[in-house]
Amino acid sequence: MFEKLTGIKNDKSEYPTVLATEVDGKEYIAIVPDKNNRFPRVRNGEVGLQEGFVISKIVNKIIEEDKDKEVKRPIILIVDVPSQAYGYKEELIGIHIGLASSAAAYAKARQAGHPVIDFIPWDAVSGGFLAHGLQSNRMIALADKSITIQAMSKASAARITQRTIEEFEEAT
Repeated sequence: MFEKLTGIKNDKSEYPTVLATEVDGKEYIAIVPDKNNRFPRVRNGEVGLQEGFVISKIVNKIIEEDKDKEVKRPIILIVDVPSQAYGYKEELIGIHIGLASSAAAYAKARQAGHPVIDFIPWDAVSGGFLAHGLQSNRMIALADKSITIQAMSKASAARITQRTIEEFEEAT
């Protein structure tokens, strides 16, 4: 989807699972799969420790570059994230800090006057969505029943509340 929106084929970045580019005065940021990533939990497009920090660095740079401009660049997030990168190593190293840094950067951009817009062409799920999408001004999703937008699945919510899915559905 990044390629279709930006017109850039085979885009590369400093970190292979985060693509970011400026086209026609708009910033585009996407999390993309990397089948060869050294962190196996992000190989399918999940948002992990490094993705959170890379996004934070990109967004904070945009904020700094535009700080004296009257009109701030729009930041368009292409949100197709199946989840956050759950894993023992990620939790141990501090994935929560990485994901919080990207969410904070998006909030800071919005508060600085940057229009932050989510485009959700597929899935926006769990901690991945919280870190890459939820802090936007506007969310635009395709009208398709196969698209999932949720902060937590029923199965996860049932597990956390120590209920069966049926008990959880009844409680909600």
